[in-house]
Amino acid sequence: MNSKSQDLKRPRSLPSVVAWLNRPAAQRVVLALCFGVNALLFIFNGARPNYLAILAAVTGLISSLVLVTLLARWYSHTDYLDIRQYTGVPTPEFWTTYVVAILTVVNTLLSFFKEQLHTTSSKVLFSTSLIVLLMAPMTVRYLYDAVRERLLEKARADVISSLDQRDLEDLDVRIELKEEKAKINFAQNLKSKIVLESFHVRDTVLFPETEWKLQPGVNVLLGRNGYGKSLILRMLAGTLQNDDEVLKTLLQKSGTGLMELHLTRDENGAVVRRNARRFVDSIGKVPLLAIPDSRFVDRSQDVIGPEDNETTDLIVNGAYHFLYQKQYGSVVRGLMYELGLDYWEHGKTFDLPVFDFLEECVRRMTDYDFEFKEITRKGRTGFEIKVRTEGNPEALPIQYASQGTLSVLAMFGLIRSYVRGLSARVDNELVEKGSAIVLIDEADAHLHPAWQQKFPTLLRDLFPNVQFILSAHSPLFVAGCWRGEVAVLRRVQTNTALGGFRLEQPDEDFVGATPADLYQKIFDIEELDATYLEYATKATIQSNRDERIEELIKLKRKDQLSAKQKEELDALELESSRINLAANVQQQRLEESNKDAQIEKLEAKILKLETKIEEQNKNTVS
Repeated sequence: MNSKSQDLKRPRSLPSVVAWLNRPAAQRVVLALCFGVNALLFIFNGARPNYLAILAAVTGLISSLVLVTLLARWYSHTDYLDIRQYTGVPTPEFWTTYVVAILTVVNTLLSFFKEQLHTTSSKVLFSTSLIVLLMAPMTVRYLYDAVRERLLEKARADVISSLDQRDLEDLDVRIELKEEKAKINFAQNLKSKIVLESFHVRDTVLFPETEWKLQPGVNVLLGRNGYGKSLILRMLAGTLQNDDEVLKTLLQKSGTGLMELHLTRDENGAVVRRNARRFVDSIGKVPLLAIPDSRFVDRSQDVIGPEDNETTDLIVNGAYHFLYQKQYGSVVRGLMYELGLDYWEHGKTFDLPVFDFLEECVRRMTDYDFEFKEITRKGRTGFEIKVRTEGNPEALPIQYASQGTLSVLAMFGLIRSYVRGLSARVDNELVEKGSAIVLIDEADAHLHPAWQQKFPTLLRDLFPNVQFILSAHSPLFVAGCWRGEVAVLRRVQTNTALGGFRLEQPDEDFVGATPADLYQKIFDIEELDATYLEYATKATIQSNRDERIEELIKLKRKDQLSAKQKEELDALELESSRINLAANVQQQRLEESNKDAQIEKLEAKILKLETKIEEQNKNTVS
């Protein structure tokens, strides 16, 4: 690791006991127990037994440890969200925990020194002194921070007010130079082939520290809901786009947050580094197409018109909607409007590369027939596009196609349009060979499971020089992925108040993997439903269920079965039939597993015999 990366190392972790007490939930549990013990002290008053006194001493010690950890976190500027709000002020939960810990310690000490404190006034004075003493460090630090912030604001205001017109002109010149430099860098990046190599984040929301090693082709990020897939993609996109406005909301104000992106530009190594305040190293804005998960089209409007919004320019603003979480419908409508223009500007024909390409994408993905049938003018600038899909002999407006089909058209159409815009030569046969970086959030959304397994491979075939960064929920999405192309988000426990997540990259490929293998390898679960697991487990447990059923059946034959017993019999018979079904399925799975093992052994023997025969034939010939 180079010298500039040394600041990526994390500080030494806290001792295990202190680390455990550093968690808010643990602190509240501990303090609740301490309060319980102190309540017993008051109940027993002077006649408390020795064991209770020992417990009181332990609770006082633990409460003191909680106080120490709270002060350590505050003084070390560990600005996690449960400690300070974005304004830098402690949250109510933090203050409550701190005050309760102080009261517990004071109460414990009062109980032990009550023989020395004879009067009520002495007890009040003793308690007040302790509370003031224990509150002092927190109060002093809080006042220090408040005064410091005001002094900084005043100093900043004084500096700004002291600027004369010449200083402001110099500032304007610097801003103009900065903007000009940004344009030059972006223009250079447009002409360069950029490949991402790794992305390292530290002390960010949800991610204490993790690294993602990226491949030049397809990269798939998997994780459960709420694990931060979209968040880490936004961090990556913001770093690539040199977007300070987005990143300042994603980095915590601890002063230690860091994002570091290693890449190559025309095969020369480069680093983009952004700390909690600003970009330390940068190559400027890197072109990026980022497609969000919401790829909907308004089906209430049959006519597709032009989009006046400047943000629909994919080359300049290809990541804008994803970064700022804006509606993406205008971009998809812009793509469809381009299709209408291409059709009319080329003599009203579908014999164009773009239509052939999109029809091929849908057919290869869905195995269904799909074709563009008609594009008509509506008004001065609008179009109505009609297509024929599987199961619909008559053409219908493209907006009425299934959401899965529309999602495929949108993703592949936008990628092709984006790569075509980056190409120096407008040669449709070379468009798919162009290089670019494309990010798709929740790429498996609205896709049938069979389509999900084809998606990464189809991207690789159609755009061999594009680096794809995809997120998905379904493990089926990684079918056909090679070693290093798959990353999985896992939950981790840390010494911080927030738990957090990290990336794991399985050291294996997934070519030829079955759905069961994918679920087990990615999410460590078997492809079994909860109902099967429940009744298969019951089948292994000894029970008097059968005896009870026989007993009730005998009563039924004698017409001595009550209504309540009849309900019990029906429930037991239903459960018994389900358990037998689960046992049969379990036996079938075992037999199939044994057959597979026998087949593998036979195949190995056949291979061994074939090899031996080949060797004998070679010896005979020689």
